[in-house]
Amino acid sequence: MKILMVLENQFPDDERVEKEALSLIKAGHEVHLLCATLKKERVGDENYKGIKLHRTLSTPFLYNKAKIACLRLPFYFMFWKKQVGNLLRTETFDVIHIHDLPLAEVGYWAKKKFGISFVLDSHENYPYMLDMAPYTKGIAGKLMYSFAAWKHYEREMIGKADIVITVCKEMSDRMNDLVPRTYYHVDNTISMELFPRPEPHPTTTGKIRLLYVGGITYHRGLQNVIKGLALIKDKSKYSLDIYGKGAYAGDIKDLVLTLGLEEIVHFPGYLKFPAEAVKMCAYSLGVISNLRSVQTDCSSPNKIYQYFYYGLPVLVSDMDSVGNIVREHQVGVVYKDNSPEDCARKLEQLVTLNLEDMATRAHKLCLEQYNWDISVKQLIAAYESIR
Repeated sequence: MKILMVLENQFPDDERVEKEALSLIKAGHEVHLLCATLKKERVGDENYKGIKLHRTLSTPFLYNKAKIACLRLPFYFMFWKKQVGNLLRTETFDVIHIHDLPLAEVGYWAKKKFGISFVLDSHENYPYMLDMAPYTKGIAGKLMYSFAAWKHYEREMIGKADIVITVCKEMSDRMNDLVPRTYYHVDNTISMELFPRPEPHPTTTGKIRLLYVGGITYHRGLQNVIKGLALIKDKSKYSLDIYGKGAYAGDIKDLVLTLGLEEIVHFPGYLKFPAEAVKMCAYSLGVISNLRSVQTDCSSPNKIYQYFYYGLPVLVSDMDSVGNIVREHQVGVVYKDNSPEDCARKLEQLVTLNLEDMATRAHKLCLEQYNWDISVKQLIAAYESIR
């Protein structure tokens, strides 16, 4: 089949989109990707690893802010309908594959106008993600955004799509409560061929080296792990390296200083993926500390699978999607969300556990179950259903 993917963001910045497109090409489909760019010199067509790219020029306002108001102001949909329409009038496609909820209206419009199948690929629990975002809390955000309107829009688009793809079973279950139908969940697992091979872990010195890699925002919950470390009596057994950046990084660094943890909590900078991912092998445990919400209960953070691949068990908050994996397969410890006290208890338990056995299980779990070669089967099955 000839597939037109539509991504409102720049590409190739999105690993999931790239993996899906390349896998569909490998399965015999022709894949085009219409995406945005903020650079005039990048506008136009390009062949990227066999993906036929069509880049259209966006503006900072359209790119960063307009989608929040798209249910109240029509210009966002108008812009993307024009870009999609221009392509569909030039070439014939069998499927329009929309990446994430905001542009679902454009996918449904194309389905009606051009008679093609509409695939909705939900990367996020969008109404709940927006409801957590700081930019929906200000005066302008409250005027342009309505949680109720986004929930209604999500339910409507789920019902109108021919295929709905999600990132985990928990997201599929949540959506099935809204609209009972078939869902295909394609986890955000690691494509092992894209990452350097793991190296042997250094011999343990009795110290538990914690690793956090990712964005630093309030909702990532690092403050609870740091406060938990402050409650531990013998801190000499622990260290935490935080790789990443974000709007809350300054607050986290201030918290470390306030609690006197600068000897054990460090900020080495930014870890480049996938080239530097092998550095994970130097650590004992990966950290996923997100605050619990509908969004995080029903999500599939790719970091957990990267930790597993490099032989790291994990310390996680009790989000459903991540906590379920950790408990079922005994590949880490789960602490109660927003509870530094419980986090401290779980950190202290680590010295009594066999982390080497956990590390072996985590790596094996990635090799045998949570990797892209397994996950992509759901994507291929989805397309087989509309041939």
